[in-house]
Amino acid sequence: MLGLSKLKSKKGYIFTYEAVIAATLALLIFYVAYFAITHNFLTFQEEKRDIEAFEKSNLIADKIFKDHEFPSNSYVPDYLRFVDRVRESYYTSRDTIPGTFDPFSVRGTEYEGNISYEGTWEYIINISNPNNYTLKDFQVLVTLTPANFNFDFSPDGKGISFWEGNKEIPYWIEIWEYNRIGRVWIRVSEIPANGYTIVYLRRGGSSSIRDNGEKVFIFFEDFEEGLNKWKILKGDWVIVEDNELPFYNGGRRRNHVAYLRSFGDEERDKYRSMISSEPLRVSDGDIYILEAVVKGHTGAVGGSADSPDTMVGFYATPNIDPNVDPYYYPTNYEFYNSFTGYYQIFAICRNYGSKIIATSNIFTYDNVWYHEKFILEHSNHKKNRICNASIWKFFNGYYGDPNPNNNVNSMVKTYCEVTMDPANQRYILLGTAHGMHREEYWFDNVRVRKYAPRIQVTVEENIWKSVRNITRESPYYFENIPHVESNVNVINVIYSQYNFSNIYVKTENRLVPVKMWRYPDEREIREDIAKGEILYFGTRRPSKLEYIRISATEPVSAVISVNGVPFRMNIDSTPRISGFGKVINTHSWDINQPNEIKILEISKDVPITLDIKYSDPSTIYVLKFRSMNISCIIPLRN
Repeated sequence: MLGLSKLKSKKGYIFTYEAVIAATLALLIFYVAYFAITHNFLTFQEEKRDIEAFEKSNLIADKIFKDHEFPSNSYVPDYLRFVDRVRESYYTSRDTIPGTFDPFSVRGTEYEGNISYEGTWEYIINISNPNNYTLKDFQVLVTLTPANFNFDFSPDGKGISFWEGNKEIPYWIEIWEYNRIGRVWIRVSEIPANGYTIVYLRRGGSSSIRDNGEKVFIFFEDFEEGLNKWKILKGDWVIVEDNELPFYNGGRRRNHVAYLRSFGDEERDKYRSMISSEPLRVSDGDIYILEAVVKGHTGAVGGSADSPDTMVGFYATPNIDPNVDPYYYPTNYEFYNSFTGYYQIFAICRNYGSKIIATSNIFTYDNVWYHEKFILEHSNHKKNRICNASIWKFFNGYYGDPNPNNNVNSMVKTYCEVTMDPANQRYILLGTAHGMHREEYWFDNVRVRKYAPRIQVTVEENIWKSVRNITRESPYYFENIPHVESNVNVINVIYSQYNFSNIYVKTENRLVPVKMWRYPDEREIREDIAKGEILYFGTRRPSKLEYIRISATEPVSAVISVNGVPFRMNIDSTPRISGFGKVINTHSWDINQPNEIKILEISKDVPITLDIKYSDPSTIYVLKFRSMNISCIIPLRN
């Protein structure tokens, strides 16, 4: 029998050492197993949480990349329309292009829906005065065309304003035709001698001075409010609606004119006229411009009556009496006037036509709208006053005067002797110089403005001020975003970077717009394209492609796809005309049908230069994609 070592407790229990060791080993095994199982369980739970966090982060990254597909609403409206044409023509009917990355997107953030170009969008109008005297409260015509203005700024002409610094100034819209022309008259407070002033065209402003000719001109009459500014001297005068003249009239697209009917009787028709109720607000020594749009129609056929006797009068005393025939009786009144039917030519006369002051070689026609313009002066003293006159067909492509700010080279240059009551000869007349052949007449847009020659006006979009910087406080950011050339983005996104303890990085190969550009009023542009890039370009207005020249810094052979058609060619540093014009898209007025160019194969990885020239100046749009690896960094968390 083996001898066993024994232990005896205080209560008399006897244990062997072997039993104690066995029990201790059993407990040790139990705890080791327990902790192993617990560790494995906790590790499994932790790994499960990590997998869930990974999957969640992956889904979040997918959503972020989706929100940054191109294009977002962070661009000027007309460029977005061009991009839409690219998307529809070459990619998808969806709102965005799959597989792209927009560095200016704020989709899916608190800024979405709050990005507006209207609040900061503005144009700079530079008005130059080459004369050695300062101009005060001066009227200037601002002409807007697709070459200098984006009509998406205000498609209907409403909601615009003009500013000198922080001071809003009055304006009046003469004509506003979307994507064609806007003619807006403004009154500038001051243009310094031999200097210039800057006016800003913006959105919004005060309604009290908006589109208000009364606040712009010295005298203004568009006959939209009746005949309350006139005293009828003779004839049947009424206001009628006109459907020929394109005047804006507050966007109502309805125009009214003063209409002078014929009585059908020679004596009653003779010298029909009306005079302004109030004298012009001009002072001694002022030189000013009187303008009116007129039309006459004669009921007679043959002879001198083929040209109606339309009249615009000036330098008038307030006491004109057409019943006192100046041909046969001395008068106590005096005025001078145009006479469009003086032997079928344009002439300047005194007192309806009793005395011819000057004639021209300008033949005038029946039933044609004309724009008459007079450069005049006021004096409180008896003297020979300036009396320069011009006349144009209104529908001549310029709405009369080809350059209303130039004010030189009048067609008729003469002087009118004003002697009767010089200080008070500040009234205007409308009517007929003779008008005895059943003639009827129409008048519109009579206005008086200050005179100065050779005023120059330029309009330029101030797009850089329009860009709004946005700092994204989002819990993610991107790496490898390339430098982007753009003059069409309305926001600039700045991402705050974080030092995450645990991060999830998702990298995707995306098409990134590395150039987004709008060239206003250009005929020729130069663009570089490299392997892995796609170039799109198009024009806003119809313009025929003259050529595309192609060159490279080194001799290469390449296969280039143009609108899906491959061209195999050898290229060197000498620009040569390509055959791309055969497949280049044509354009309608407002459809920016884009063209696509990309390199399929090239013997050396060098950029290719394209010189693209059109026949006429137009707005040219460019979009260039580059294939890039973009990384999205987000925190890895459960």
